[in-house]
Amino acid sequence: MRVLSPGKLRGMGQIASPRGIITVTAIDHRGSLEAMLKRAMPGRPIGFAEMASEKLRITRALAPRSTAVLLDPLHGVHALSHGAVPGTVGLIMCLEEFGYEGQAERPPG
Repeated sequence: MRVLSPGKLRGMGQIASPRGIITVTAIDHRGSLEAMLKRAMPGRPIGFAEMASEKLRITRALAPRSTAVLLDPLHGVHALSHGAVPGTVGLIMCLEEFGYEGQAERPPG
């Protein structure tokens, strides 16, 4: 059995329910969401605004039902800045600025 440090144990407790169950909504997958949006909206370009808007919509719908939300720093922070994550819900931010396939993902401008 692995022993957690006090900081990790506290962090795990903060993203768990009172019964100790962790239900994280992972909204950090940029590539797969983009592919889904392209299939749903053929011929329409999927840019930064579309990705950020969809992540905001998903976060608003699912965050209140979660103990924590995993957001990416590129599009997901938009949902955070619009108050979509209630204060009672834990926040986990991935650190990667790049996609899983190695392509750079940067906001426009």
